Amino acid sequence: FANVGWTERKGEIPAVAQLREAIIPLLGKLGDEGVRAEARRYTEASFAAPDTVSGAIRIAALPVAAYAADAKAWETLHERAKAEKGPVAKRLYYGYLGSVADPELAKRALMLALTEEAPVPVRPAIIRAVGGEHPELAFNWAVANGKAVSAIIEDSSRAGFIPDLASGS
Repeated sequence: FANVGWTERKGEIPAVAQLREAIIPLLGKLGDEGVRAEARRYTEASFAAPDTVSGAIRIAALPVAAYAADAKAWETLHERAKAEKGPVAKRLYYGYLGSVADPELAKRALMLALTEEAPVPVRPAIIRAVGGEHPELAFNWAVANGKAVSAIIEDSSRAGFIPDLASGS
């Protein structure tokens, strides 16, 4: 990453940009505090003025900022998810709420999945996101709330949805 950095260099080949987009989330998830700090900075800047941060960096930084979020950052992302009008961005933001490392914040995301706040198609994505980071938490929660969870899952996916949550354990 020291060779790739956060910003595109003049004459850079596309493979370097692709490497940057892949390595930022990886390093953030592995605990690189420098990458996490920059991801937070870029995410905050993109929320304040989206045109100031390239799309590629926003896409790489946001999952890192969400994963490492504290309660304040999680709530900022939550407000962003609620306010978002575009269905694709709304699904991403709500999913990032569930992909947080902090299990207490992950529990808050799970509770959102059973409210009317998020659109019905987004609710299973929240649960899956929690399952990606906290498979045991997501599985146990889904079992305990089985009837409510089944109500938001498409018929064709219902049988395997809860067992799949534990697949990452």
